[in-house]
Amino acid sequence: MKSMASLASVLLILALCACRGVAPHTPPVFDTTQVEQRLAEGMPPPVGGTTTATTPVATAPLRVDPSEAAGVADLPTTITQLYTEEPIDLPLADVVRQTLDNNRSIRIEGYTLRIAEYEIPVSRGIYDLLLFARTQFDRTESPADVDGADDLESRSRLGQFGVSQLLPTGAVISAGYAMARATREFIDFTPAGDISRTGTHTHVADLELRQPLLRGFGPAVTNAGIRVAQIQHEGAAANFHARLEQTLARAISTYWELLGAIEIYQVRIINYAAARDLLRINQRRLETGVGVRIDVLQAEAAAEARREQLIVARRNIRELEDQLKRLIFLDESHPLWSAQIRPTQPFTWSNLEVDLDQTIELALAERPELRAARTGIELGDVDVTVARNRMLPALDLFARTESRGIDDDFTDAAGGAFGADYTGYSVGLEFSYPLQNRAARYRHAQAEVGRERAVEGFRDTQDQVVFEVRRAVRNLMTARERILVTEAQLRAETGKLQDEQRRYEVGVTTAFQILTFQEDLAFAESQHLNAVIDYNIAQVELDRARGTLLRTFGVEVVEPELAPRHQAPLFPVGWD
Repeated sequence: MKSMASLASVLLILALCACRGVAPHTPPVFDTTQVEQRLAEGMPPPVGGTTTATTPVATAPLRVDPSEAAGVADLPTTITQLYTEEPIDLPLADVVRQTLDNNRSIRIEGYTLRIAEYEIPVSRGIYDLLLFARTQFDRTESPADVDGADDLESRSRLGQFGVSQLLPTGAVISAGYAMARATREFIDFTPAGDISRTGTHTHVADLELRQPLLRGFGPAVTNAGIRVAQIQHEGAAANFHARLEQTLARAISTYWELLGAIEIYQVRIINYAAARDLLRINQRRLETGVGVRIDVLQAEAAAEARREQLIVARRNIRELEDQLKRLIFLDESHPLWSAQIRPTQPFTWSNLEVDLDQTIELALAERPELRAARTGIELGDVDVTVARNRMLPALDLFARTESRGIDDDFTDAAGGAFGADYTGYSVGLEFSYPLQNRAARYRHAQAEVGRERAVEGFRDTQDQVVFEVRRAVRNLMTARERILVTEAQLRAETGKLQDEQRRYEVGVTTAFQILTFQEDLAFAESQHLNAVIDYNIAQVELDRARGTLLRTFGVEVVEPELAPRHQAPLFPVGWD
């Protein structure tokens, strides 16, 4: 019994030493040192799943510098000047960095992941040593058996403490020590009839064990909560990875849209300048008597319509700037929120050859959404295991041993408890089972259906991933074909307008035809620019669809781990 008391003391010391603080939450940390290199390489996809030729293709020969176009120099600066102040140059690499560091949705998902991580030690709390203590005082009065004597009274004081520990088998073992003192007044049946007082000290040291043998038996059931917390942490990490890729893809796509909107704005300037230039020519022709008023009115109407297109194009640029700022900056209180942005990424595209089957295979292995869906099946397995165990009868083994010391003196009573003066033990079995057992049976049925639902959800996610990959590959191939088609169309429209202008100079055609050809050229230029932008966005979406966007841009997630692996709970489960 001395060893039992020593064990209780050691457990108490360990329990007190385990009371420590929790490390503060740290935001996610990313290594983006390779982003510039990956951009310089044309963002080749990671090895495995695709073959690629990523030679940047410049589109400069098909773009017209507004400063060299006829009539642009005569336009007011309120039309040609896009920025009202010195803009901030923003390379694509900075968009990647600032999105990862500042985006709120990423931070929120990071908090969610850390909460799931903290849930693991919470679930391990079932193995925390339980310290318990109790103190009690009782007083009871009873009438005396002799006439004229005062009422008699008895008093008792109880002090008890101990520790309790859960074991992986489902057993609960507890060690305790109790001290009691009972005092009692009684009538001394002598001729004097005096009332006497006596007191007794009782000390008891005990060790008790209760072990489930059927329901609640074994580590699979005992550690079910820990396993659930670990699986949910894996799912939260997968969701965090998915949010990273989705948000980064949206930021990069918005950057390309902004770059395309600026290019289209330049086209609108050229188109507006051409209408103004034609208006001046027609006005001179009317003044000299060789022109007609309808040509002037047509050119004037076209110029105003194209000016309205310029206003809309500028508004689109400002809106895209705000969208991009919302993604890369924290909020509108950021000092750079009111600044204007000038993208510095070269306006090029890289020809990418993709094997559809290999890309689908890569996506099925890499997409974080599939990892998240797979955790649903694992949670279903745990639920089925626990529910199956709960259908069993409750059969518990219980055992108890104690050492008792009783004496009028406190010290002698304690010595008797530690010296095993009076010992005892008990052992037995306890059985219970509800005859219908409906709750357990239907809980098990629910768990089975829940797992089947998780399997179907996983298959549905697989189908969605395959669909997104096929759509991304199709959009990439379509955009590349559009680039080639619009390039040929742009060359044809340029030549057509040049020929028509020469015919107009000799009076063979009309100003209306010139305006129509100008609109056709502007439309062809916009279509070609949109095709290039759509192709670059399709590349980004393809990387997101196969789950490799971070690797493509050379982003390493330092903290937190995106694919944490659970560890089997050991006993005792740490003191963190």
